[in-house]
Amino acid sequence: MHHTVHPQSAQPVDPPFALTISHEQGLIAILGPDPLVTITELLGGTAPSTVDTELGILEFWVGAVADSQAPINGPAMILIEELIEAALTGDLAVSDAAQSRIKTLRAHGWAPQIRGHCVVTGPLGDDGVPAPLPERFFRWLEARVHAAQNAHIERVLAELTEAGLHVHLITITENN
Repeated sequence: MHHTVHPQSAQPVDPPFALTISHEQGLIAILGPDPLVTITELLGGTAPSTVDTELGILEFWVGAVADSQAPINGPAMILIEELIEAALTGDLAVSDAAQSRIKTLRAHGWAPQIRGHCVVTGPLGDDGVPAPLPERFFRWLEARVHAAQNAHIERVLAELTEAGLHVHLITITENN
């Protein structure tokens, strides 16, 4: 599902943050006072559209002319799949209606697809302007980073132990 949004002059807002994801990398961008114009520029000047992930908390923007020849954006697809899985398991807070809809769609083989460059923002407001990335997205992302770091540490410790080294891990925390 794609929803086309034509850039229009928006009321000045605080600059929201967004993720821009290409085939090779991702980065955080500040969209500025007219986010739809900036999104259009980031996507090569074509009117952007959104790919419906049914999450209700993020928008995945792509160029309006979906180029079926463009390669699938692997990093964006990984992000979407992890977000959808987190929504289904309750690790990412979404509405009950969104979670139910995702379960139903998944049961019928649904999976959103991103081709080419994309921009990820918070949800569209009633004024048609995307909101900043929501705090719950950053909380989820931080938890994923910590889980990946812990898994890496555990693998290294297991390899060292297997090599015959005895390692004692000491954790230092701050007391507030």
